[in-house]
Amino acid sequence: MNLPRKRVALLIETSTTWGRGIIRGIAQYARQEAHWSLTLETRGKHETPTLPFNWQGDGVIGRLISHQIVDSIRKQAVPAVNVSQITIPDSPFPTVTTSETCVGEIAAAHLLERNFKSLGYYGPPHRQYYTDQILQAFSVEASLKKKPLSVFQPDRYLKTAQSSHDDLARLGPWLRKLEKPAGILAWNAVGAYRVISACELLEISVPKQVAVLAGENDELIESISEVSLSGIDHNPYEVGWHAAESLNNILMGEPTRHNARFIKPKGIRLGDSTARTTVSDTVVDQVITTIRDNPKKAVAVSEIARQAGLSRRALEVRFNKALGRSPGAEIRMIRLEYAQRLLTTTSIPIADVAEESGFSSINSFSRAFVSQFGISPRTYRNSAKESSS
Repeated sequence: MNLPRKRVALLIETSTTWGRGIIRGIAQYARQEAHWSLTLETRGKHETPTLPFNWQGDGVIGRLISHQIVDSIRKQAVPAVNVSQITIPDSPFPTVTTSETCVGEIAAAHLLERNFKSLGYYGPPHRQYYTDQILQAFSVEASLKKKPLSVFQPDRYLKTAQSSHDDLARLGPWLRKLEKPAGILAWNAVGAYRVISACELLEISVPKQVAVLAGENDELIESISEVSLSGIDHNPYEVGWHAAESLNNILMGEPTRHNARFIKPKGIRLGDSTARTTVSDTVVDQVITTIRDNPKKAVAVSEIARQAGLSRRALEVRFNKALGRSPGAEIRMIRLEYAQRLLTTTSIPIADVAEESGFSSINSFSRAFVSQFGISPRTYRNSAKESSS
């Protein structure tokens, strides 16, 4: 006998890469693991989530960001799972979402390894009941490395009845005051785009003088940016999958195991906006530029040293002094970052990705990739397709 299908409402925006990724994860779980009928209405990011008119169902997954929606679900007497970073006080519903602490740590590691003189942070729009854990984690890492950090809060300074986030009245001076070269983390892709646009108007070179990293990846914003945008993949598909799993467990009568479950981000989707390691040694800087221009040709450290007019030992000494790592380690990092981009932006065979990235074989490439990122090149590519399909 077939059991009736559970009816689950999705109160998630369809206008963002984040929202669509969560919906895909939920839908895949519903197909493979549950017997659900999903209800979804198209929504913008800033629309107030509401239950469908006259909806009678069994559960809800959504951005439960207002007392109104929390109270309306309570009145329906159905279980729900929140996927937002915002938690309404006294809400009885568990949360499954991305770990913002990990986002801040990943961003800091990415920018700090590029050796900038200072760091900047372009903050989020004001939202009630939201605590910016990205900034908290980013600040801790900057402090540990003794890097000066300047914070710009756009809502606090720019958003008034007479001006918008795009007003350069305060953003311009903030950007000019940053000690260059600087690495900036923007809370979201829109903020990163505003910073890049402001830099263009102020004739500040990106990424040579200012590198910009988005705290999320957003395909639409990336498509209009003059400089291809580096952004952190929040892993929304996994958030959706585990949120669905959590709701299904409740529907099956199991006790709620997590009041809040935080999913680790996938990592950074690389663009040109952070594609620079900054050094004061002009010889080392030129070597790095040459390697980035054609990682396939960066085969031997001894040959690179010869082209720079140095012995291998002299080049190694200068690299360690300027960056704290060897020429070989820098070459490996550049090759793997280039491979990441090929895996996410092309469909060429993985063997060709290995060759184009300067690795001698697909086996050595795979070993290096797993060692650096914790997953195989094939898994990384499939997961990137999963997030953007």
